[in-house]
Amino acid sequence: MKKPLLIFLFILPFLSCQQETASSSLFSKYLPPDAAIVLKSQDLKGFSKAISENSLFGKTDFPMRSVIKKELSGLHNLNANDENLLCFSIIGRDVVFTFITQNKPDLLSSDFLNKLEESFQYDGQTIKKYNSENSVLYATVLDNIFIGSDSKLIVENVIRLYNLGLEQNQAFEKIYGAANGKASLFIQNENFKSFYRHFFPEGNTSFLKDFTNWTDLDISLEENSINFNGILSPNPESKNSLSLFKGLQPQKTELTQICPLNATGFFSFGYDDYSILKENLRLYRKKSSSGKLESLFAKANEIGVIYFPEGKAVALNSSNVEKTESSLLTFRKKVDEFRGNPIYSFSEKDAFSSAFSPLITSNKLKFYARLDHFFIFSENRKILENIIANHQNGSVVSQQKYYDEIRKNLTDESSIFILGNNENLKKYLAKISNGDLEKEIGSFNLNNYKLSALQLVHDEGFTHINITVEKAFEVAEHSGAAQLLSIELENALVGNPQFFEYWRTGEQNIVAQDNRNILYLYDNLGKLLWKMPLDGKIVGKIKPVDLYKNTRLQMAFVTSKKFYVLGIDGKDVSPFPLKFDSPITQPLAIFDYAGSRDYRFLVVQDNIVSMWDNQAKRVMGFQFNKSNSSVAESPKHFRIGSKDYIVIPEISGKLNILDRQGTNRVSVKKSFHFSENQWFLYQEKFTSTNADGDLVQVGEKGNVSVKKLGLSKNHQIWIDSAVLASIPENILTIDGKNVELDYGMYSVPKIFHLNNKIYVSITDSQAHKVYLFNADGKLLPGFPVYGNSTIDMRNMDNKGKLEFVVKGEEDSILVYGF
Repeated sequence: MKKPLLIFLFILPFLSCQQETASSSLFSKYLPPDAAIVLKSQDLKGFSKAISENSLFGKTDFPMRSVIKKELSGLHNLNANDENLLCFSIIGRDVVFTFITQNKPDLLSSDFLNKLEESFQYDGQTIKKYNSENSVLYATVLDNIFIGSDSKLIVENVIRLYNLGLEQNQAFEKIYGAANGKASLFIQNENFKSFYRHFFPEGNTSFLKDFTNWTDLDISLEENSINFNGILSPNPESKNSLSLFKGLQPQKTELTQICPLNATGFFSFGYDDYSILKENLRLYRKKSSSGKLESLFAKANEIGVIYFPEGKAVALNSSNVEKTESSLLTFRKKVDEFRGNPIYSFSEKDAFSSAFSPLITSNKLKFYARLDHFFIFSENRKILENIIANHQNGSVVSQQKYYDEIRKNLTDESSIFILGNNENLKKYLAKISNGDLEKEIGSFNLNNYKLSALQLVHDEGFTHINITVEKAFEVAEHSGAAQLLSIELENALVGNPQFFEYWRTGEQNIVAQDNRNILYLYDNLGKLLWKMPLDGKIVGKIKPVDLYKNTRLQMAFVTSKKFYVLGIDGKDVSPFPLKFDSPITQPLAIFDYAGSRDYRFLVVQDNIVSMWDNQAKRVMGFQFNKSNSSVAESPKHFRIGSKDYIVIPEISGKLNILDRQGTNRVSVKKSFHFSENQWFLYQEKFTSTNADGDLVQVGEKGNVSVKKLGLSKNHQIWIDSAVLASIPENILTIDGKNVELDYGMYSVPKIFHLNNKIYVSITDSQAHKVYLFNADGKLLPGFPVYGNSTIDMRNMDNKGKLEFVVKGEEDSILVYGF
């Protein structure tokens, strides 16, 4: 029964309404008084079959499946093909069920019901107890109505109320006949509070505050979709949220245009006449709003709340942007700008809660920004930046094909629209659930059910309700990059942020340095783990080592003065660091010849090369101590067959190819006019380019070949295994396949081999764009995205999808997932 909760998390606050009905129930006076959820079915076995054939319920281990199976094991053999009710209640700390149907002979022929253990009397009625393996069923028959439950107390309560001759459950009786489907779901809102808190003790039940008694939904289950629908009518004698939309026309929902894919979801409501909504709110609250900013609200046709794990934003969809801007002039002050979008302070922090409570309760809206015809308010500037970034990247709900699919089950206009991003919603539910359920929810495979949507459409005294969850069939392998994190450092970054594996979990942490030489480590949720000052800027990248050979990775790197090795806790690993008198000029080179973790570390100081071991001792047997001219790049180690080669180029044009001992292994008689590109192993040859853009290759015997690639002098290349990528000016070439880009200032292309696929990334620092291509040179959907450095890409959280980290603004780190 957890899956309805998953779907209803954003739905429940607006489902508490009574419905009109023409017929009565045979079962209403036998309903357990504590029933929270009631399932009505004309054919229990047929409905069970529909569930088993549904690709979400039947083909995955959904949360609570094992519990439900155990709880209902006593009903498996009941041959009940007529109308019946299956009720769920909370008794103490347990979920219990009650089954109600007409007493039929074929029902009593069940194998289970033939295993009678005992009979006893209660208040003049007979209760029979049946046992089968680990399940138990208490049953009685009242007026030819069969009542069975796994709780003796439930059956006794039903008998007691029956004998008292109390009136039938009028609220349930009223809605029962309105259920038209073969299966319908009824929710008793007051009892549901206990039901909800039982599974989600960290959740908030304030949304159930002023509900009426029952909600009814007809259920339609297909193989790849789940739909609920009904007609709701507010109780005219009590306050109800739906009465707020009396006299208002439903409006088109457009908040999907700015709702990021990393949001948990959103709630929005529409109106065509603010004065009518204002009066409805006054009657509901029995008091008027403050009257501030009414001109702002009068020019809106939709207002909503977008939810994130770290907070929420309130968005106003303006029907007249110029007048909305004018309404805000005296209440704002520009405080910043983010990617070309001004961010303003907002003096009327409680304007929305004052005007729209209980629909909007946010009262600390200190900032706002504008995107097209949307004005977005939040207490957290980072949320505004997140929305702006994902809107610019196209990582919003409206641009996803699976949203178009789910819209087919909805009307174009709504009074209230609620949308949940199921994957993010799942994380939220896991967070607030009890310990037993947290793991089940977290590991639940949603099987491409991307979104859940609820729509309420008010229409002359009643309200249509539509709820839909549909499997997406046209989900691209990469449906776009969504910004997952934005981390702001204390100062501007230097170098590029990168991932570093946390050895305990195999997940990736994020490491970066700022311009005050402070090194930061964050977990993959953006939480700062530690920071420490260094003596200078890191030269090159941080690299992983395992000095103790116990899989506990450490960070190895150099600054211009020191060679560091840090533990994952940020502390020095003894006997490091090593201090050097003259400046270190190239990134640290690390060689592990046999994969034994007996590392050799090469430190370059202009033309001096020194080799060190795991104990920070100088390796005296390494013969190449000094080159004739400055070393042009960090030494590289390659293996061809069983032979090891160390490649050290000099700025003079000399290429040294050495063995492990640092003696000459390959004589290269020719000098080169090197480009700024590194040396790689390609086609079993030592490969780079010269300053003219030609491909230069050196064989194991020192033979040199030069191949014209047609690259300009200002070019960059990257080679990984058998893949060569190059970028002269605006033409990116991936293994001979050309991709024409806009003119810009492009970084070196980087190649990643992940999930058995090849990806090529490149960044235009002038336009602040990160591109990601596949091996065929096709740009992945949703790219380019905003970024200002080369990227580092991994499976950050071990959940199958890929993420990459990149420099954002001058002082920020961005993490994208795709």
